[in-house]
Amino acid sequence: MEFPRHDLEALRTLGNGSYGRAFLARASGIKDGERETMVVVKSLIAKDDIVREDFTRELESLVNMEHSNVVSLLGVCRDSEPFYMIFECFEKGDLKQFLLSCNDNGRSTLTSSHKLTMCSNIVSGMSYLAANKFVHKDLAARNCMVTKDLQVKIGFLNLSYDLYNAEYYRFNNILIPLRWMPSEAIFHDDFTEKSDVWSFGVLAWEIYSLGQIPYTDRSDEEVLKCVKDDLRLPKPDNCPDNMANVMKKCWEPNPNDRPNFDMIFAEMSEVAVDSHV
Repeated sequence: MEFPRHDLEALRTLGNGSYGRAFLARASGIKDGERETMVVVKSLIAKDDIVREDFTRELESLVNMEHSNVVSLLGVCRDSEPFYMIFECFEKGDLKQFLLSCNDNGRSTLTSSHKLTMCSNIVSGMSYLAANKFVHKDLAARNCMVTKDLQVKIGFLNLSYDLYNAEYYRFNNILIPLRWMPSEAIFHDDFTEKSDVWSFGVLAWEIYSLGQIPYTDRSDEEVLKCVKDDLRLPKPDNCPDNMANVMKKCWEPNPNDRPNFDMIFAEMSEVAVDSHV
């Protein structure tokens, strides 16, 4: 898993997060049978102890994980600083940008079947992560990747600065993905599978809204009040009622009342695919 950093050629910066910089690179010999492979590198530059601990914990957790709907960690560089995590790269980029590109003057170029499959891909990957005791904490379209055949994989870039700065909010001096978080995570720093389930509900809303920012017309302060007062996102246009019901279950105020990812996966298998809904 340890990869020689001198075999990485940085190409361009993708964005920045609390941990440091993420950049596109060319890696020589990181995959069998490939002379060079395009990869995404997440680097640890931050000096904050908590950020460094989170980065290291994430690295150690991802080393042994392998699932078709989770972005693969191809290698790490820990011989010297900055530490690197090297992830596979995908032609169609992140899900947020892909969804925005599918909005053709208000009309979707994605079928209802495509949207449902994307949601199922995410639930499958999150079920695997939850089974391995991994809590994502930042599940959103910007942190998922899209393959050339439209398969969705859960990623871990967390670009809270520059590129997706508008999707984060400074709360208690920490940047948080407020619009994707339940109250227990916002106010009590309580992150579990059930807080990820809430985030999935918002992510499903993003998919059916073609990449709109949740609570688009509300300020961050108004969103805080919405979460406190149990006000939820509206049903997206052209979203089947049974898929909207899945979202609502993800947004139960009490985390114990929310389904887990295995339960969501079973329920989604029963969601009717109807592109004319």
